[in-house]
Amino acid sequence: MLLGKTPGGIYKLSREALLTAELPSRFTTRVNWRGSLPRDILCMFCRQHRLSEPLFSIISHPLKIPTESSESCFKAADSGTDMIECANGASVNGSPKLSDSEMFKCEIKLLSKCGDVVLLCSPEDCYKKQNDAIQNASLKLLSWLNKYFNSVTAPFDRLYETAGNFSIHISSKNLFREILAGQSIQNCQLYALQCNKSLEPMCENSSLDMLVNGVCNLKIEGPDSGICPGNGSLPCISYSVSLIVENENMKEVIEVCNEFEFEIG
Repeated sequence: MLLGKTPGGIYKLSREALLTAELPSRFTTRVNWRGSLPRDILCMFCRQHRLSEPLFSIISHPLKIPTESSESCFKAADSGTDMIECANGASVNGSPKLSDSEMFKCEIKLLSKCGDVVLLCSPEDCYKKQNDAIQNASLKLLSWLNKYFNSVTAPFDRLYETAGNFSIHISSKNLFREILAGQSIQNCQLYALQCNKSLEPMCENSSLDMLVNGVCNLKIEGPDSGICPGNGSLPCISYSVSLIVENENMKEVIEVCNEFEFEIG
């Protein structure tokens, strides 16, 4: 229940890998994405926090001179734009005729149950496909929200100050603060995060003595374990995580995954 209220937690649950899965920082293609799509995660987040369904607005631009910053992301002209409003990612203005000479960017509004605009996310990046624009804008907003849930001890004002870096404008600072704080999960959430984080330094700073005592034992094997895959590749790993009690012959498996795929880069 706790994880289901956070963007990263919703993604972890969709991957069925609570300890391993982390919300990716970038959406490249739908084929390479694993788990719930960013748009679906955002919709679930809004439901969990008693917000209206997010409003997606597609803005089309005539394609002029593309850059080579990525396979699907380009810069387009600012003139001659058309807007298509979408509810839950589906067009509410009908299905416009698509053109190969158009690029798209997406604007997202989060609304309260009363219809008040809580915040607006309007990235400037343009994409060849409307779906790519929606997914990337959703992921940018989710990444910003996830910063709040990953650092609940930090003041809300610090998160507010970073909104501009993610192309986010908060329309009602007090309303947004109340929505997040009103869930009454911060104390429990902090405890859960501390428990999760306590496992990381043991493995990251594992010494020979720790390995001998059985506190943290990293065993990496497999025919491709020494190969470093390139960006864009999709490696698949299998893993198991266990708790071992010091000085006792006791081992408790807490998570196992036979096929965990993820995109490099």
